[in-house]
Amino acid sequence: MIRDYVLFWTGSTVSFLGTRATAIAYPLLALAVLDSPVAAGLIASVGMIPYLVLYLPGGVYADRRDARTLIIGAETARLATALAMVVAVVTGQPGFALFALVAMADGTAAVIYSLAEVNLLRGIVDQPRIAGALAGNEARTSVAGLLGRPVGGFLFGLGHAVPFAGGVVTSLVSIGTLAFLRRVPPGPRTEKALLAEISDGLRLLARDRFPRATTTRARSRSPLFIVYLAAMQDRGVTAAATTADGCPILLAGMLLIAAAGLLTVWSP
Repeated sequence: MIRDYVLFWTGSTVSFLGTRATAIAYPLLALAVLDSPVAAGLIASVGMIPYLVLYLPGGVYADRRDARTLIIGAETARLATALAMVVAVVTGQPGFALFALVAMADGTAAVIYSLAEVNLLRGIVDQPRIAGALAGNEARTSVAGLLGRPVGGFLFGLGHAVPFAGGVVTSLVSIGTLAFLRRVPPGPRTEKALLAEISDGLRLLARDRFPRATTTRARSRSPLFIVYLAAMQDRGVTAAATTADGCPILLAGMLLIAAAGLLTVWSP
């Protein structure tokens, strides 16, 4: 159990760091290539569509499938998008359509990954340690988010294709660790059809304003961040400096949370 969790946590941490680094490289590259904050904002908005519309049906689907297979599939999709961007940058062919397609694919893969990993944890971690494992995962996500932005900005400064090449490497590492995990069978089958469960979830979401409001507001921040990037770059601020704002203090707190989560999982 502990071996499987350590393998998964290590691979997913590397993967999330690469994903966050490439996520910040997309708008930076779009601003550099398209020279349009509006186009970059539209690309960021397209990338948020899967988060808004796929979580509910994706969760119902993930409950019916092998979690490990879903995560490997999502990671393979991330690998393909990063590789496509490397080729496009090297050949000088990145355009708006490619940016939008990659943003949509990346967002879809991220949704599937986050939904499937909850089911995977339930299969590789004992029930009393689930809370600690989930805390470790949340801290991992936050730490990767904080580190990924400055790392992505720094790599982008070295070369436009460098952060995407890094994304290829991190995805390969993640797939390699996942390959050693045992399969986790799907949960107990429900009598309800897929569409019926989705309808139940939509009705629940319609009745509860809090998750509806928080989801919408959280996903509306990305286009605003594009405006911030454009403003900073117009003032001559480097990509690495722009994306590192506020990182050290927040990172220290998140590392403490990650350590606490891991200790909970490892404790007898």
